[in-house]
Amino acid sequence: MNISHIETFLLIVKSHSIVQAAKTLFLSQSAVSNRLQQLESELGYQLLNRAKGCREVSLTPEGEEFFRIAEKWSALYYDSQQIRQGTYSAPLRIGGLESICNYSLAPFWKQYLLANPQSRLYIRISHSMQAFQDLQNHEIDLALVGYYMNYPEIVLEPIDSETYKILIHSKEQPEATIDPAQLSPKLEIYKSWGVEFERWHDFWWKNSAWERGITLTDVSLLRNVMFQEGNWMVLPSKVADAFSELPDMWVSDLVHTPPDRICYKATHLHPSQKAKEEIELFSDALLTYLKSQK
Repeated sequence: MNISHIETFLLIVKSHSIVQAAKTLFLSQSAVSNRLQQLESELGYQLLNRAKGCREVSLTPEGEEFFRIAEKWSALYYDSQQIRQGTYSAPLRIGGLESICNYSLAPFWKQYLLANPQSRLYIRISHSMQAFQDLQNHEIDLALVGYYMNYPEIVLEPIDSETYKILIHSKEQPEATIDPAQLSPKLEIYKSWGVEFERWHDFWWKNSAWERGITLTDVSLLRNVMFQEGNWMVLPSKVADAFSELPDMWVSDLVHTPPDRICYKATHLHPSQKAKEEIELFSDALLTYLKSQK
């Protein structure tokens, strides 16, 4: 498949116009149309809707699917050319939980990038199970996950632990310490933080699922759904502290707390040599940062 045909297709989509794409490429409109037709002929399906008398084009359903592939194809071609020129530097591919990457480690990223301006990072937010699978398949180089799983070719290292606190939406400041027995499951906003957390939760509210109004898989949605007086949620302490900056949000301790959440750094047993160097640089910086937070 001709890379010029793919890049022409991408340019047409981004400019919404064959005419504009032709101007950008310094080609005739017929030359651009010919490239597009050759690509469609090779693929065996139409990529764009081209209505007579209409200046703008739109993607067909097949074109929408191919657009994502074409972007990856173009990026891979660019990377391959950099290898030939000796200028290619692959990013360190990191996967991990949103609650760890975006909250528990929030200040770390800026600190790391300022100290290592040559580093390139690719960060993929996902749940722990997906991160393990991506790591096993060499789709990422390092994962930051919230629980232990036994994979034969994955090395896990505990790097941090967090207590849990309760976040409460209230006009008035609640008590500094809350007894779980006093909490109404009807007002809970729930998110699972792992097996040990679920066991603790079931001890206090075993049959609460049918009463609960909201269950989240992504904690960032909390700011949009936690607005009723008395709404509460049990969160890792650093996540709770981040949300306490919002209006009418308060953080309290729990009389009876879940077991601390353990955060793990996961790496593949057999990383590439280049990735190994980047992993070591990143890991050293991460552990130094975590020690400074104790």
